Amino acid sequence: MKTLKIIALVLACGFNTTLLNAQSAMTTAKASLKAWHLLLNSGTVQTIDGVYNLEEYSISLDSVVTMEGENADLETAKSVFKIKGKISYKLNQGYYEFSGDGIEAVTKEETGKTTKSTNLFRIGSFTKVKADSLVFLFDKITKDLKLVSAEAKEREAQKERDEIKRQADKKVFYDKVKTVDINKYFFNLTLPNTKDKSFATYTFYENPLLVGDSYYSGFKFTPAIDGYLYWYFHTFEKGEDGFYLLDSDKNVDDINVSYFKKMALFKDEDNKSSWVIQKSGEKLKKGKTYVLWFKAKSKIPPHKKKIFAAIEASNSVILSEYFNAQFDKIVGDF
Repeated sequence: MKTLKIIALVLACGFNTTLLNAQSAMTTAKASLKAWHLLLNSGTVQTIDGVYNLEEYSISLDSVVTMEGENADLETAKSVFKIKGKISYKLNQGYYEFSGDGIEAVTKEETGKTTKSTNLFRIGSFTKVKADSLVFLFDKITKDLKLVSAEAKEREAQKERDEIKRQADKKVFYDKVKTVDINKYFFNLTLPNTKDKSFATYTFYENPLLVGDSYYSGFKFTPAIDGYLYWYFHTFEKGEDGFYLLDSDKNVDDINVSYFKKMALFKDEDNKSSWVIQKSGEKLKKGKTYVLWFKAKSKIPPHKKKIFAAIEASNSVILSEYFNAQFDKIVGDF
């Protein structure tokens, strides 16, 4: 069966209105690739010598075309060329032969033989109208993929900018929270906060700490033993965009400490609201005061969260075993 392969980056790219107004470059490229595939499927595509029928086609973001197929003896071959400019064709003994200025197809056969040709491929059972359309599509796909590539690069650049800002904002917060009276902004929690690992309900954002343009609320706790935090909560509120843990000691630089390495979930019956379930990967120290903070990107009204937290000497017990009476199925258990 003839197939179309669209590389993952084409499928994964998102929307960028600076590049296209009505639809994303990805959507446009996918439509062009589909039309290109259907057009190739309507004829008999072969290597230029006619030995191999080529039935699988793909184009990468940098406009490298790969055509694969087999001969009458079921031996396979792969023909690859990079589109650098206009594709043209000529009719030769019933076949439309396609080529391009400065373009060379390299065909590697299963036997190990490699051939090069400025004639890229040929198509039989084709028409001039279809050949003209194929030339147009090669040109259009090349332009579409350039836009997709630019879109992907912009997304990556934006992610880098966002990460730089996130780290800068995080440092400002850490510098601030380690110098203020945390009792004003973060309520105290004695661990474990319940005896049977059931949750208790607490109010957040009654008096949040404002740092920059973000609001922070949460709780503080002081472990009675060296150990690991096991905890869960329900749930994020609209406007919240993060949470984490820090050591309140101003002499401790833990901005890059990975207290939590993973996050597991349990979804309610509505399959929407989730319980976040974790255990710390870093051992917390007896007598130190830690702040577990939530961050809102704008001021939000006070709201309640359901929470359980405890310190255990070891974190070897997986979450589903530790919380087996609370959750019957944990997604991402560890």
